Amino acid sequence: MVRGFAACCGHSGLQQTHAATNEHDLGVCIWEGESVDAVREVVEGAVGPWATNEYYEMHVDGLTPALA
Repeated sequence: MVRGFAACCGHSGLQQTHAATNEHDLGVCIWEGESVDAVREVVEGAVGPWATNEYYEMHVDGLTPALA
């Protein structure tokens, strides 16, 4: 799953949950995909020039994997 500063368009094989601060100066996207590299490729291809993104594999309590 991924933490990033932008919401991207939907992509086959990826699931996304996102939130933003009240000021909208920081967004957090949690992506579910085959791998961190697969998600990074989609996100950077869509918003890479306009966003600063960080990528981490995560386990999120209370979020059921949709691609299992």
